[in-house]
Amino acid sequence: MVELVVTDLDGTLWLADGGLPQSTRQAIHKMERQGFSLLVATGRRSWSAAHYLQRAELDLPALVLNGALGRDNGGGDIFHRRAFDPADARRVLEVFEGQGVNPCVNFECEQWDLVSGPSPSAGQVYLNWAGPQLKVVGDLGTMAGSLPVYAFSVVAVPEIEVLRCIRDELAEFAGVGSVNLVRDKVFGGWTLDCSPRGVNKWIGVEAFCNFRGLDPANVLAVGDDDNDVELLERSARSFAMSHASDRAKA
Repeated sequence: MVELVVTDLDGTLWLADGGLPQSTRQAIHKMERQGFSLLVATGRRSWSAAHYLQRAELDLPALVLNGALGRDNGGGDIFHRRAFDPADARRVLEVFEGQGVNPCVNFECEQWDLVSGPSPSAGQVYLNWAGPQLKVVGDLGTMAGSLPVYAFSVVAVPEIEVLRCIRDELAEFAGVGSVNLVRDKVFGGWTLDCSPRGVNKWIGVEAFCNFRGLDPANVLAVGDDDNDVELLERSARSFAMSHASDRAKA
């Protein structure tokens, strides 16, 4: 018996432009009438996920930042959070900076939810889109060592080689849970993100089940990329999109 359906957002629940097909909207309403719970699980940050959910006229609980943070309907109660150890966060930042890359860092703050040091390395199309949600500071290292950090990312970079080097180095570091390097479906180029040790979408799903009194053995999951693999592996029923990554399909 399925109690909870968990779905990724980009390339899964909605189209590349964030649009929601009418057939999908009808299916969501049918699920609600039949008493199923629906949870979205995405690599997007809080503001970005909330922006597109509101645009789609959906009020759903969401796991963001690949499962590091979970918010209930309406962006309200936080039912799950797991941040980097401060020493690990400083070490991750050193890896990026050692390759000449200035990443964006996700804290959780009402004033801003994306922070970078001077001259962020993300693609200009992404920086333009982030707009006032991006705060540029002079000393990112001090902030990363003193405030909870939920993710590091560099988005829409044209060249992949330097990101491969960062990915490989971070993959060897025990303070990192997951490192994802993917072709960006929204902004173009390549995007790399990394999460704290012990973080993945399934961990967040378990926290949501505990929060709502659901059985994690009764989860159906839908995804399309490498950051969905743990979710697809652990769910009782799982489905990968036809355009999914090889790991997700496997």
